[in-house]
Amino acid sequence: MSDVDRYDLQGVQAWPTMFFTRRWREFDADRPDIIAVLRELQSRQPRAVDSDVAIGAKPASGLYESDFDLLAKPHEKLTNLRRFIESSLALAASVANGRAVPPDDLVVSIVESWYHISNDGGFHDAHHHHACSWCGIFYVQIAASGRTAAGGAPNGGSRFY
Repeated sequence: MSDVDRYDLQGVQAWPTMFFTRRWREFDADRPDIIAVLRELQSRQPRAVDSDVAIGAKPASGLYESDFDLLAKPHEKLTNLRRFIESSLALAASVANGRAVPPDDLVVSIVESWYHISNDGGFHDAHHHHACSWCGIFYVQIAASGRTAAGGAPNGGSRFY
């Protein structure tokens, strides 16, 4: 008897997961200012993981994480980044819903945003974002070589399970 028959279990895939990627063509012009803002914020941060969330999923060193209000604060040098993220989210939502609503007709509200600065094998291990329908990662700078942290996680890497 198979496990399906034994447990009277049938599987139905109800929620497919979509991944979107988008390159910001004008990013090179804004990159130095964005990095400067993030480094300045990092220098004022009282501790490495300012969010105080999922401490056990983060290494003891090599990772800096801000609180969750990065794009809520008025940073003139982050304005173009925020616009790019908002337009990307509107476009992705439109595509995910069969373009029933044009992206320009959608209003995007970013409720949480933060930065990670990962160096010397820094990473964020397996976790989830509860009560979140859309999540995204914007890579500002990637090292030429990816040093691997203990446990095999690549420096600054993202793994999806």
